[in-house]
Amino acid sequence: MRLNIESVLDVGSSIGLNLHFIDAIFEGRLKLYAVDPNRKAFDRLLSLRRIKITKAWNCDVFRLPLPDLSIDLVFTSGVLIHIAPEDLGRATDEIVRVARR
Repeated sequence: MRLNIESVLDVGSSIGLNLHFIDAIFEGRLKLYAVDPNRKAFDRLLSLRRIKITKAWNCDVFRLPLPDLSIDLVFTSGVLIHIAPEDLGRATDEIVRVARR
């Protein structure tokens, strides 16, 4: 099965470990995007240079700076536990908004 993935966004990327492994699996062929609201983690993501990040933003899940349907694969891992229950719908709506599929 061919996935036809060209771009990936990690929402809550921290220092980019998930993107590092995705990059290795796809042998550097993807455009990688990252979002993290924690300034310290975001700065480390940019300074470690483990992988080539196409674009990264220091922001939260509620205002992803991307057009609708612009990323092939959008995911988050463990970040939603930090979102208040009453805001989960808004957070997931924003993730789905930028996801192409």
